[in-house]
Amino acid sequence: MKHIATQCTCCGNIIQIPCSEETYVAAQFWNAATDPRPIQEVFPDMSPRYRELFISGVCQACWDVMFGEEEDFE
Repeated sequence: MKHIATQCTCCGNIIQIPCSEETYVAAQFWNAATDPRPIQEVFPDMSPRYRELFISGVCQACWDVMFGEEEDFE
């Protein structure tokens, strides 16, 4: 299993996203601004929580502080 490291834009924590080899390779070349596919199509084996981190740059803990715990991405 591979891990993709990304930094939360709010708290600065580095989040290690567990993923398959295929997802790891896809993430190296994916760009939300230029890829029209839905993120769940690009990263089907990644949890919604981690896909949201890719989209917004906000980790789950910061998301919960900003918007409440109503939306649980796990």
